[in-house]
Amino acid sequence: MRTSDTRVALVVTNDFNTFRAASAALEKYQAAIITDQASDGEEAQEKLCNSDYHIILSDLDLPKLTGTELLSWTKENPTLWQIPFIMFTENEDLDNMTQLIKQGADTCLPKPFTVESLIKKYIEVTTRINRRAFPRYAAEGSVLVKYGTTTTQAKIINISMGGILCRFDTKAPSPSILDRITISIKPKIGTLIQDLETYPIRIESFGSPETAQHVKIAMQFQKLSPKSKQDLNVYMRTLRP
Repeated sequence: MRTSDTRVALVVTNDFNTFRAASAALEKYQAAIITDQASDGEEAQEKLCNSDYHIILSDLDLPKLTGTELLSWTKENPTLWQIPFIMFTENEDLDNMTQLIKQGADTCLPKPFTVESLIKKYIEVTTRINRRAFPRYAAEGSVLVKYGTTTTQAKIINISMGGILCRFDTKAPSPSILDRITISIKPKIGTLIQDLETYPIRIESFGSPETAQHVKIAMQFQKLSPKSKQDLNVYMRTLRP
């Protein structure tokens, strides 16, 4: 059932295995994502003209209209050009992928792909603006992090109304890119902000796994309640210079 939080991805492929793999990966990453299939380029055009999609993932080799032709048509369309576009390729030919990106593809993903590789590409193209669309402020304090059956803590690096960047000690557990996370923010000064739903969009470690002391994880807020938005706004005001 679609809700106001539902986002629809259009997967353009006539290969059911590709569609099934992409659908399973995206829905594993976020339950609010549902997938729709177009089996050729012309069907994709029709669907794009009649429904709203937040991302397009397309094979390069398609019946009736090629992936390259669909890409060009989409990027020339004044109402569709901003939709992120991931092109599936059959190999890792860098020259070919560079040319596709010059033609407007946001990124390319060689097949066969793993769940993790598709999710990383999805995050790459859909979060370039989201978290950074809000002013960010350096902050002090800690975060209580819950995912699955694990509870751990992290330190705040910076925060915005779109998300938060935290530092985790490598000696303590930290979430993976696939985890659904609930956090409670404990500001150095101010009131505890509880139970914010987030999902990770970037994980960075510095040095080798054996020598790294910290891991930085950027998390994007999801489904903020009116109270959470109000609490965050109050907290933001204390951070502004």
